[in-house]
Amino acid sequence: MLNDSFKKIVVVRDHINPWTDDFGINYVGVREFLSGHYIDLEMV
Repeated sequence: MLNDSFKKIVVVRDHINPWTDDFGINYVGVREFLSGHYIDLEMV
């Protein structure tokens, strides 16, 4: 785990439901990320 203030986002090629792991890393599909339908999971 990195102790910095930058958000970690992993964009994958497949369609997945956005989720956040135990280390605060966000995972999202490329289509959702590029289309702007990506929602910051920390605010949900």
